[in-house]
Amino acid sequence: MARAKITYAAPKWRDPITDSQVMLFCRLVDDIAERFRGGSVLSPTLPEYQRLLLGAEACGFVCCDLTANLIVLGSADRAGWVRRANFKELRLYIHSLVRAERRFQKNPSDKVQPLQAALVSGTLLRVCCRLRSEDAWRGL
Repeated sequence: MARAKITYAAPKWRDPITDSQVMLFCRLVDDIAERFRGGSVLSPTLPEYQRLLLGAEACGFVCCDLTANLIVLGSADRAGWVRRANFKELRLYIHSLVRAERRFQKNPSDKVQPLQAALVSGTLLRVCCRLRSEDAWRGL
């Protein structure tokens, strides 16, 4: 039997991410941040919102063998966390953010939307800055 050419399986956290995947994901973050700065309310109907969540998965940041971790989401807001985090921790942060956002979509509450909180605090932008600039992770 031939191997499937297209899979629905998410990558594993040990699977590498290409530089192009990192750059695309960060570009999607820039797009939604710009839209958010422009006064838009984050809504699942925004094209940038849907592209970011889909892009996080397509770019390998949402993994089948990671468990969303709310502690990591909270830790990321502390000063210096992003600067000290290793690649797996940043990948877990993005994974946890996307999972929390998907849960929020299914069950909105009075709580702050996870993605909005990450944009307001600047954490998601700092994560992308680190991903873009960390040459040690590129195997150069």
